[in-house]
Amino acid sequence: MCRSAWTIPSAKASGLLPGRLSWTATASAGRFVLTEAGGRRSLVIDPSGTTQQVRTVRTPLPAAALADAVPVSGPRGYDLVDPTTATRAPVDRPAGVRRWQSVTSDGRGGLWAFAYGDGTPGPMDVWHTADGTPGPMDVWHTADGSTWVRDRIDLPPKDTAFPAYLAAHDDHAAALAGYDGATLLPVAALAVTPDGGRTWATLGADDVPFTFVDSLVAAPDGSLYVLGETDRRGAVTALFRSSDDSWTTFEKVRLPDGATPTSVTALEDGVAVGLDDGYLEVGADGSAGPVRHFPR
Repeated sequence: MCRSAWTIPSAKASGLLPGRLSWTATASAGRFVLTEAGGRRSLVIDPSGTTQQVRTVRTPLPAAALADAVPVSGPRGYDLVDPTTATRAPVDRPAGVRRWQSVTSDGRGGLWAFAYGDGTPGPMDVWHTADGTPGPMDVWHTADGSTWVRDRIDLPPKDTAFPAYLAAHDDHAAALAGYDGATLLPVAALAVTPDGGRTWATLGADDVPFTFVDSLVAAPDGSLYVLGETDRRGAVTALFRSSDDSWTTFEKVRLPDGATPTSVTALEDGVAVGLDDGYLEVGADGSAGPVRHFPR
């Protein structure tokens, strides 16, 4: 079985990660937060390659640390990792929320989330009404990490859809609901707000150029990226980018011939797009750079 490894070419530093599970990495505050699959442990690596084991505390992070905090999913729900202190703390939960399903940061201290509620019929009680008919999608958000607001968004009356992906930056947020799919998520609706949740626009599957979605990523330049496909081949085939400030119109990012995207990660200026044997960067203007192959 393979082990995961990390490398920082500029520092000529590299190392193996503990265990046999896969790890995810997020950049914040000039450092990298790495979390093992299942969320049981996290590490912080600085640009020099120095590694710190993240310690867990029981009290929420102070408000001053929220802007750089990285949400991570763990065995007991969602936590926030402060990369500057290598500290991991639970995300505060308001009354009526039993467990966070998904949490994302807006990059300035605010959080956006999907939640499991405290009513019936069970774990999916925020996804549909008690009698199983399509219900609204609840999106929770907080500007200070403790005072939460719930926005209720109606979904198309087709089949029971469920909230799946969240992305946010500053006052913008996007919440995607979908249907059960074998690999990628069939789109039911994309709800977007440009003003911190004061107003929402809901786009149906016919209003967006992607039919299936693998992930949403909000870049610091204010663009929303969607990794997905337009057919039923069951694999990611395209990358889309919002074409205006409303996050309601999208254009397909032109990638080099033969480049099939597998992941997308926000950078300070644009995004990094993972490929089967390398990666490329898409700048703030939406143009893709050359493919950079991984060393063999």
